[in-house]
Amino acid sequence: MERRLWLYLMAHLPGISNQSLLKLVAWTMHQTHIDYSIDEIIDLLNIRHNYHEGIRRYYRYYLANISLLKNDFAKENMLLLTDEQYPVMLAHIYNAPALLFYRGNINLLNKRCLAVVGSRKACHYSLKMTHRFVSELAKTHVIVSGLALGIDYQAHYSTICAKGSTVAVIGNGLDVCYPKQHCLMQEKIMAEHLVITQYPLHTQPKPYRFPERNRIIAGLSEGVCIMQASKRSGTSITANCALEEGREVFALPGSIADDQFVGCHQLIQAGAKLIWQPQDIIDELHHWQVNYLN
Repeated sequence: MERRLWLYLMAHLPGISNQSLLKLVAWTMHQTHIDYSIDEIIDLLNIRHNYHEGIRRYYRYYLANISLLKNDFAKENMLLLTDEQYPVMLAHIYNAPALLFYRGNINLLNKRCLAVVGSRKACHYSLKMTHRFVSELAKTHVIVSGLALGIDYQAHYSTICAKGSTVAVIGNGLDVCYPKQHCLMQEKIMAEHLVITQYPLHTQPKPYRFPERNRIIAGLSEGVCIMQASKRSGTSITANCALEEGREVFALPGSIADDQFVGCHQLIQAGAKLIWQPQDIIDELHHWQVNYLN
């Protein structure tokens, strides 16, 4: 089987993690066609025994329905970690996605990117501040977010209003829209900007996929702006991913009496940079870029 189609098949199998896919991409780098049996792959990857039967069953299913798999593959724009077009910033993070699927202008990932994220239950103040900040930041950076409710949607919307460029990172296949009310926005970003994911077509959103998505948001970006976060939130995961990869973290302060901003205040206390105007971020990222490139 042709290598890229074979890797696409592997991405569908239960028990084949991203780290397993990274190994397969590396092992097959100089091969054009693959003739490993599924049992050889199970042995090579040292996959846990409880996954064996499921992997074999799904592998047989996809081979029996290879025309359907090829039809899906023909609809995908797929990057391997080893491809020249794969974004450099993302390639250097821990557990970088072995495969990336996208629709839109992939060249946006060659530009300076900044993540803007926050609570799904955003308050009027944080939405207003997101619009204010993004309207300026979109002049210097591609704005990256997760197409979720609240701050994420506002970040994409405000970027488009400012005639900037935006990247949406989603936790499902490109043919799936989540949440449903963002379908038109997802289609617009695909047509005029860029949507990316590490999951093949038909992959449904699951809770564990959003932290995996968040590491991509942080990995693509020079910094992450947290516009609202409660004490325990997915936004904090994105901030932690950014810190682990040496990226800047910025946080918008709120009222100390407002539980919706406890996460922001904790991040500031831990060393995130407090922001009260867009220029704070622009200046800091200029210094970060100089240090990062050196």
